[in-house]
Amino acid sequence: ERENGDSKDHFQHFPVGTDPLDNQVAGHRFGHSPNHLALLRHLESNDILKPICDKRSEREFRLYSKIWDSDQDFHKDIQTLRQFVPKINGIFVDEKTSRKYLRLEDITNGMQNASILDIKIGAKTFDPEATERKIHSETTKYLFAQHFGFRILGMRIYNSKDNEYIVKDKDYGISLTPDNINEAIILFVQNNKALITQFKQQMKEIDEWFQTYNVDKWQFISSSLLFAYDCNQSKALVKMIDFAHVFPHKGRDENYMFGLRQLIQYFDNL
Repeated sequence: ERENGDSKDHFQHFPVGTDPLDNQVAGHRFGHSPNHLALLRHLESNDILKPICDKRSEREFRLYSKIWDSDQDFHKDIQTLRQFVPKINGIFVDEKTSRKYLRLEDITNGMQNASILDIKIGAKTFDPEATERKIHSETTKYLFAQHFGFRILGMRIYNSKDNEYIVKDKDYGISLTPDNINEAIILFVQNNKALITQFKQQMKEIDEWFQTYNVDKWQFISSSLLFAYDCNQSKALVKMIDFAHVFPHKGRDENYMFGLRQLIQYFDNL
């Protein structure tokens, strides 16, 4: 599928100094969400703007703020976690509506023609506050959620030969089975062994954080790993994102660790 841009005419209101997020691979796009809120790009800083519009997004804002609070500078668990989390750069306020947005570092900054993959981690994707309807929706959404422990939400791969992007959306992710999941990962990494090695190393470091530090701390539900690399494949990053469903938790986050370790295993087998 070739990428098509959206016109600003579709959108009810754009905050001054922003544009649509051009490299978004998952989640609601501006003009296509029920409340007309979605990810934007802050033109001056190039930060990603994520609307703070309900208790879930407020919960996410609080966690990002805690992780990057200077009061946490001497806490080894938080110090280590920062390696895997985009930096928060404060709040952006829409002058017209007073709507607040979380300002997040774009991990693709400095990358040329970045390729991006968004993978939701964990077999269980509903939180303790989920309604029966939400639980049913989440447990029936993807047939192989329990098998994989993760789900591909979308990807955007730069094809240097044709100088265009190949885009795969959530419907593609839901269609994947044990027979072809490897093909999806290979498509993203373009079968590049050096990239695979870099991604595996970073995922193993995240797993080590969960094993060592995330005990009696947090449960990361319906959270994603964002993979990105540039077209010359010299820079590859994996970051933890989407913290709207992170809750205090006793013990280890076995649900997240199961999905992460399953994903590492699939990368190992490429």
